Amino acid sequence: MGFATQFAVPLLAMVLLRNLIKRPFGTLFLEGLSVFLPMSAPLEQPPAGKTTKKDRKMLHKRQLALKGVQSNVSLQQISPSALTELYKEPATYGSSFEALGVLLLMLLGGVVCHFILGPLFGLWQDVFVWSLCPVLVAWAVHQLLVLQAGGSLLRLVGDRIYIAAMALTMAVAAYLLLVGAPRRWVCWDVRQAAAQLDELWNVGGARVLASRLNHPLLKVIGISNQQLTEAGAALPGPPQLRSDPMAVAAGIAAVAGLLGASLMGSCGRIARLYAHISPVPQWAEQYLAPPALVTAALRLALTAPLVVVLYGIKPMSGFLASGLGIANPGTFLSGPAAGVAGAVGPALLLITSLLFILAIRPLAAAHLGTGLLEWHVLRHSDTTLTGTSAASPPSAAASASVKEVRDMVARRRLHNVYATVCQTALQLLGPATILTALLLMYGSSAGTLDHLRPAAPLLVPAPRAVNTTATAPPPAPSVRPQAPAPDVTGGLEGLEEAATTVAAAASAAASVVDAAAKAMAAGELPPMPSLAFITFATSFLSWWCCVAIVVFTYPMLLIYRLGMHIG
Repeated sequence: MGFATQFAVPLLAMVLLRNLIKRPFGTLFLEGLSVFLPMSAPLEQPPAGKTTKKDRKMLHKRQLALKGVQSNVSLQQISPSALTELYKEPATYGSSFEALGVLLLMLLGGVVCHFILGPLFGLWQDVFVWSLCPVLVAWAVHQLLVLQAGGSLLRLVGDRIYIAAMALTMAVAAYLLLVGAPRRWVCWDVRQAAAQLDELWNVGGARVLASRLNHPLLKVIGISNQQLTEAGAALPGPPQLRSDPMAVAAGIAAVAGLLGASLMGSCGRIARLYAHISPVPQWAEQYLAPPALVTAALRLALTAPLVVVLYGIKPMSGFLASGLGIANPGTFLSGPAAGVAGAVGPALLLITSLLFILAIRPLAAAHLGTGLLEWHVLRHSDTTLTGTSAASPPSAAASASVKEVRDMVARRRLHNVYATVCQTALQLLGPATILTALLLMYGSSAGTLDHLRPAAPLLVPAPRAVNTTATAPPPAPSVRPQAPAPDVTGGLEGLEEAATTVAAAASAAASVVDAAAKAMAAGELPPMPSLAFITFATSFLSWWCCVAIVVFTYPMLLIYRLGMHIG
């Protein structure tokens, strides 16, 4: 029943929803968006009824700018059937976009079930969330890398080797930050993380082994408590782990490098699409300009990662907190013991992930709007298709030939914009998916929402687990408050303080492992291990993703704003 209630319930719910609603999940992001296609149909003109002289001049300018569009371009909306046709073609990456959207909706469905079935019936969906989040991150990273590599990861060692070089650079930067950054600058201490990883592995392995010995079926088949106790004492126990801090830093840095390289293409795409709609040309305001609320959400989505990055740097977070009159701004590792300050990090990441999800649809609409922009540039270009200016007025035959070739190129560009909408949507959905999955793992392991869990289900009493040997009360919660690492101010005093902190963490981990071994030898169920290492890893990776977004997006925004990409 544990697997059925904690994993299969939201999974079956999403499968039934998928079978009952015969529509692709990509319609949530793309259906109804306006797309410009090369068909002989009139394009809607701006509404009449302009009264002022300025408005009449503006309307006249727009009509001049759209000269010829009525016979070349039509404005349609993407329908579910059109998306289904796109998904059938492998080159459009529609199936990858659909699969990633399905996984994200499954995860969100599991979260909804978690916070509905958990308080009401005690059926918390922790297993589903914890098992799906790593799969979702790995799948999103893989798809983004495949898209950047042009369909094959083997090209990362060929003509796309710059992507592998960027991954290596990001990994080296993350490793140097984890190993060499002073603790007064960042809150992540890899030496403490190594001790926390040892505790997670050793205590978790002992608990898994003890839970197998305490299975209710063993009591049913006639095995007594004494026999179980003797069997537990005779077992050698799981192998003990002694982690090297440098190896832990290298592993986390390798994952950070892959995450950073996978976000490089997405950040460039986001910057380019945002430049297309901020600002929109006057002649295209009716067709391409997003609403003011959507524009504000896009700007917040671009600003939120910078706020997260600044919060991860202690001097900057302290400076901002002092300006706001806050005594303790907290860190990403503060935890519930810090009160409100411990929820600042998860709250910032939650806002960032939600804003990136909301930005998918308007940015995808901006990509479809580039078809009209490219048509306008091609239609009103003063040069020939070869890029040279005409020295004399061309003849009628030459003009007709140029117009025919120009219309053919415009049709191809319009079709190319429409065919690559799923690739663009995949690059927009990837960062949002990665941030959402990392946020859920970080918030769950940090215990940010544990105080919202009622002591008992509101409607149905919680099912009691059958324990054949243990008579003690239920084990403590999985997340224990952990005091933040003290700031190292430099000198011998700071070094001694840091060494004392690491030694205390190692001693605490060793005591927990010894207690778990004794409980297992006595036939009892060891307590849940601390998830402090998961908090460490997921918080750092989430922060590093925001660093990558800032590093890759902001320079491109500056390039597009200054027009340096032209020519």
